Amino acid sequence: MSSRRCSPLSRAFAGAALALLVSGCGAQVDRSYPGEPLFELRGQVKNAMTTTPTTTAHATLLWHSGGGHDVKMGEYVEVANTFPSSFTLDVYLPPPSEVLLDFSGERMALAFIAATDAALENIEYADDKGVLGLAEQYVLVYIEKDLAEGSRLATLLHSAPKAGYHLYQVVSLTDAEHQAMLDCWDAATTDQERQACGSFDDRLMPADAAATISIRLVDDYDDMDVPCLDHMLSD
Repeated sequence: MSSRRCSPLSRAFAGAALALLVSGCGAQVDRSYPGEPLFELRGQVKNAMTTTPTTTAHATLLWHSGGGHDVKMGEYVEVANTFPSSFTLDVYLPPPSEVLLDFSGERMALAFIAATDAALENIEYADDKGVLGLAEQYVLVYIEKDLAEGSRLATLLHSAPKAGYHLYQVVSLTDAEHQAMLDCWDAATTDQERQACGSFDDRLMPADAAATISIRLVDDYDDMDVPCLDHMLSD
C-alpha cells in the first residue's frame, strides 16, 4: 500500500482486504421499506483516475466479516457518472448478524465505505477490478447494545456510543509515533515486549454523523490508502 503503515509482521487490511473482495452477496434494501433510516450517510465521489470512468458506480458498504480478510456487501446507492458527485446512502436495517464482531461480550460491526462497479452484484469476487475507490478517512460502525464506559470496545473506539450506527474518523500515527513504535519493535526480543510497544493500527475517533465523507476513485486498488485496523479486526 502507498502510505498506511501497519505492523511490520501483519498488514491484514492494508495489504489484502480489497484483493479478496466480495464474499457473500450484495443486496440493495427495498426502497419501499417504511420508516425513517437508521443512518444517513452523506458523501462525495471524486475522480483521481487518469481517465474518466465509463462504468456506473455504487457507493457501497463493505462489512468486515471476521475470520480473515473477507468482506460482505451491504447497502449501496448509485452514483452519478459526473465528478465530483454527491450521494446520500440511507441505511434502513442493522447489518447481518454474521458480520458482528465480539469484544468481550460487546458486539460491533465495521464497514468500509467504497465505490464499486455496479456490475458487482450477487456474485463472489476475488479480483481487484470491482472496487473503484474508498473512503480512506472514515468507516461506519454499528454497535449492538449501548457500550459501558471503560469497556474493552469503548477503549478501542475512544468513546462509549449508544446502540446503533456511528461514523468514525480514521486517524493515523504521526511520523514521530510511527518511528518510536519501530524503534521499540527493533529493541524488543520477545512477543511480550513487542506487545508492550503498542499497535501500529490507525485509531478510530468519533466523527460528526453529518460529516460529508470523500471517496477517491483510483486506477488500481494498490493506490488506495486503506485504513490499517488489522490488530483490532483480527483480535
